[in-house]
Amino acid sequence: MSMGAVSKPLSWSGKRWLVLGLVLLCILLSIQYTLKTSGAPDRSAFNRWLRQLRVMGQEDIWHDFNYPNPPIMALFLKGLAALP
Repeated sequence: MSMGAVSKPLSWSGKRWLVLGLVLLCILLSIQYTLKTSGAPDRSAFNRWLRQLRVMGQEDIWHDFNYPNPPIMALFLKGLAALP
């Protein structure tokens, strides 16, 4: 029975380069997102949902905000909106 070739695990320097690359990717993506959302207040998806989050519990958001998509995202973002 043949097992085939077994790959050698990454060396310590290889792991370090991988982590460094992932950190650099996260930094670049956060810079891109910051530049994108800094222009207008409605450029962030979170900011577009804030009005629905504020009236949730006082109004029927399913009736008022059902077009173009149902306000299920408001339920997901409710926890994030409570953060300081």
